[in-house]
Amino acid sequence: MNAWQLLTALQAHLEAALKDLPLPLNGRDGQGRPVPLEEADTSRELLRPAAVYRGSMPHTTQDAFSAAPFVVLQILGGHDDVDGLHQMRVVLRLCIVSHDLEGAEEDLHNLISLVRLRLLAMPDRVLTKKFRLVPEESGGLAPWERPDEQVSPFLQAHIFTTWQTKGVAHVAV
Repeated sequence: MNAWQLLTALQAHLEAALKDLPLPLNGRDGQGRPVPLEEADTSRELLRPAAVYRGSMPHTTQDAFSAAPFVVLQILGGHDDVDGLHQMRVVLRLCIVSHDLEGAEEDLHNLISLVRLRLLAMPDRVLTKKFRLVPEESGGLAPWERPDEQVSPFLQAHIFTTWQTKGVAHVAV
């Protein structure tokens, strides 16, 4: 099994759950209502589920605005252990955009909770019968954190995961 197969399976697994959490495209106003992308255009969609991308973040601020809300899946590294299993560390970078900080905090924490619940609720923590979610070196399952540096109006959080799959088969020489 390779890293890209894991990201593809993880993307499909998360997209199914994210449909249930539409988030504002341009944040919320003071009354908690989604803000239109352009004040004069109220016919445009105001809510949508977070998109899930594999590999990299949007390249520019404008790309990020049009992509938000989103989750980016990135492989941080991997290794084979002494039991012949391959371990891969994946970060899930969650991002929303909003000028209303209270509404944004609520939306971000709802997104964090939904993603973590989807990961931790898998039977035996197994994804597509090929990948098992295992504890991080710290001992926790899918720990999350908020980076100190937040580029306004974006709010971000990171969820760290470690996945185990078949590794190199040992053949006697």
